[in-house]
Amino acid sequence: MTVASPPGVISPFCHLFSLDEWEHYNYYQSLGKYYGYGPGNPLGPTQGVGYVNELIARLTGKAVKDHTTVNRTLDGSHVTFPLGEALYVDVSHDNDMTSIFSALGLYNSTRPLSNTSIESTETTAGYSAAWTVPFAGRAYFEKMECAGEKE
Repeated sequence: MTVASPPGVISPFCHLFSLDEWEHYNYYQSLGKYYGYGPGNPLGPTQGVGYVNELIARLTGKAVKDHTTVNRTLDGSHVTFPLGEALYVDVSHDNDMTSIFSALGLYNSTRPLSNTSIESTETTAGYSAAWTVPFAGRAYFEKMECAGEKE
């Protein structure tokens, strides 16, 4: 919980609910992301494939190869989808980020979440919406090259 004042004093709002209630709410949000936009929904990862294909295009400097969810008009233009730049900024929503992370395979070791009992992040192999797509969450992808090595 990060509802704190600048000097680090916890907001009185935090005391409206018990720690158990906050943990239950956290798991409820995780269920929503997992079964709505993530690997618990057969369409979840497929919604992120277009972004992953655009990411691959930017990392390789080659045109987008995709027949799924990308806007071919925008991705086919060097004006609206430039390649070869040093920095790109893409903005998305936490639901989309869950689908993108699923398409990247980040949740492949996560077994289906229980919808009858609350599970710890240890049990879920670290899956928690609060951990993966927190409020104002961000993802950074960086291409690195080793000295003297080609791709």
